[in-house]
Amino acid sequence: MSIGVSIAMPKRAICGTLPSNKVTIRFYPILFAQNCLTGWIHKPAYAHNGLSFPSSIKSDPLPKPMIPQANNQSTTMTGTSITEMAPAKVNLYLRICGRRDDGYHLLDSAVIFTAFGDQISLTPAATDSLTITGSFATALTNIADNPIVTRPMANSPAAPNLCMQALTAFRDAGGVMPPVAITLDKRIPVGAGLGGGSADAAAMLRALNAHADKSVTPETLHALATRLGADVPACLRAHALRMTGIGDQISSLSASMSLSPAPDAHAFMVLANPLIPLATKDVFAHLHSDGQGSAGDIDTLDISGLVGLGNDLEATACTLVPEIASLLSLLRQQHGCQIAAMSGSGASCFALFDSQPASQQACVALRKSGIWAEATHSL
Repeated sequence: MSIGVSIAMPKRAICGTLPSNKVTIRFYPILFAQNCLTGWIHKPAYAHNGLSFPSSIKSDPLPKPMIPQANNQSTTMTGTSITEMAPAKVNLYLRICGRRDDGYHLLDSAVIFTAFGDQISLTPAATDSLTITGSFATALTNIADNPIVTRPMANSPAAPNLCMQALTAFRDAGGVMPPVAITLDKRIPVGAGLGGGSADAAAMLRALNAHADKSVTPETLHALATRLGADVPACLRAHALRMTGIGDQISSLSASMSLSPAPDAHAFMVLANPLIPLATKDVFAHLHSDGQGSAGDIDTLDISGLVGLGNDLEATACTLVPEIASLLSLLRQQHGCQIAAMSGSGASCFALFDSQPASQQACVALRKSGIWAEATHSL
């Protein structure tokens, strides 16, 4: 049986007014696809051919200084609703270390998570449903023609969205959760190298296990995350990690995650995206190198040193989408920028700044240039 999904359109965008009504659509069974770093990414509806800012996309306001919460405190309750953050994932470096017989590439990458991300809310309901709101809700509207391609769960009906897949998987594993109305506030660009879909799935698992009538063990939760996608386990933990294997082998980073010598300081950064879709499969298809291999011992490096290890996919991505190189150049020209690089397989880029005011000033300048940008900091 198909699942009803509402898409709530933003009431106002930067360059005009959009319809305020909700459109109810149906998701259909989905085809198999690989994880976001090693497989298929659908092409969103906001594709265009330049760095200009589509009128239907709106950046979020610049953030106020925030103190990140511990992982086990990321879920909040408002009345009968549960709210869980899905932080954006940033690959500080990404090395290709070969390829398995099944086609998956072996990776070595350090990732951090940011105070910026999607948000998921769960409310008790008569039946399960999914409503998508936020700046990038419109990128998910044309489901029938451009389905969100995700990996169907083994021994479970194919669900149309990773949030719904996580709910189905949780119940199949023995978790007891009554019907819920899910609201996904989509702030992370779709298919942009920031782990949005994986972060959403991980946030669902965290929220479900924290508030279910019957939860599952941490080991079971990790296994479910792995089945949903190779980098969902990292998003489940949502702190500074090193990912190896196909991205499914994770360990904590002991390196400093800040440009400041102060303990527990944040890394201030700007996320930017040219809003040109770039399929990961296309990047790997045009990759004519086995990469630099493992980065080896990284414990003595700080965050800028980790970024300096490079991204083996960046050159290929810039060849496919030259606007990425232009965006990186623009980021590096901003006052206070220490280093800039591409995240994942692109097309999102990030830059580290020496202070929060510098990052916010750069964000304003990028937006004035017509680029989607967010000033944020590491968790």
